[in-house]
Amino acid sequence: MAWKIESAVIRGEIDNTVRDLTTGKIWLIHQDEPILLILSGNCWRDIAGCKLSFHLESHDLGLQAPDLAQPQTGLVGDISVSRKGKNYHESPFTEDLALRNFLYLEWFDQVNGRVLIESSAFTVELSDRQWELSVEDETAQKMKNLDAMRDFVCKYIQRDKRSDLWSQENADEFQWEKRFQESDRLTDAFQEVMEKYADDAEREIKQSYVMGWSSELERQEDNLLMEEEISDIELLGDFDDGEEEEFPWDDVPSWNGDDEMDDASKQDHPLLRKTSQIVSLSIELLTANSYMPDQLHRINMLSMMISAKLAGGMEVGGEFYEKEPGYMLALLKRCLFWLNDCISACVELLNSNQDPEWVRQIDDLRTLIFEAREQITEMRRELSKN
Repeated sequence: MAWKIESAVIRGEIDNTVRDLTTGKIWLIHQDEPILLILSGNCWRDIAGCKLSFHLESHDLGLQAPDLAQPQTGLVGDISVSRKGKNYHESPFTEDLALRNFLYLEWFDQVNGRVLIESSAFTVELSDRQWELSVEDETAQKMKNLDAMRDFVCKYIQRDKRSDLWSQENADEFQWEKRFQESDRLTDAFQEVMEKYADDAEREIKQSYVMGWSSELERQEDNLLMEEEISDIELLGDFDDGEEEEFPWDDVPSWNGDDEMDDASKQDHPLLRKTSQIVSLSIELLTANSYMPDQLHRINMLSMMISAKLAGGMEVGGEFYEKEPGYMLALLKRCLFWLNDCISACVELLNSNQDPEWVRQIDDLRTLIFEAREQITEMRRELSKN
């Protein structure tokens, strides 16, 4: 969705010395001329009224600059040098990460949409302040930024209003594929919204607002009212610890999934077993070899996604996909694309390392992928007859 360009930035300048106008220049790697910014709105209070300059001490010359429109015109987003966040690339354990100040430059271009520079690696300098943004005006500007993010997400999702008339019973392969694409866009949008507000104290409210989930906002408001009411209640008397309160679910027998899992394993579909074998072998190769190229990680990621999608779509015994051939045709078609990507990755792996044992292992993996692809092709052929 967003153009995240910090890895291609050499240096830049942001000028908000004129109220309600933010201009700037961003120099990208391998580019002679800077990207010009002409944006409506103000930065956060820490930059508003100032000129900001920033640069990177060292950069990767092997990277390529993104192809952005020139000039960048539109609305400011959140622009600050004091926006706090965590660098999740430093450690896999969230509790080990400390909040730190980030250079956060966000704007919404009329052509490219959302563009973002977010990094703690830049050296930053601020000029003297020409004017000061009040707390009230900053709050109003942040609300405008929230609206700009909401509009951007709405345009990206592109939900078809006619989908309200969509019927699951009569949907064919192509209608299901359209629904899948809508779901993909919604997932991408939510992922980006979650990342943006991950460390915000009001993240749930802001995420719900940007995604357009009015019912979630109403639920959160109800919870706040309930908390206020509970806080006003004075608890009188002592609790009698000798008596235990009975709950309506106390008599419900606990679930024991052993028998059900045994039945499910007996009804397991051959395609699910095959994709599970691909996942297992790719994990085995990743853990057993010190040589772990990106292609092998890609195969592992794609195979896990295929296995999960098929397991969710086919259910136990494959009863669901027989009732919904359009759904399964669309899902299997997607799995074919992912399997073809896995095969291409196998070819790259074979060309990159000629060690006999390595070649044998990758050949075994590719054979499983070919077999899964053949099974999917046959399933699509059978479903197309319905």
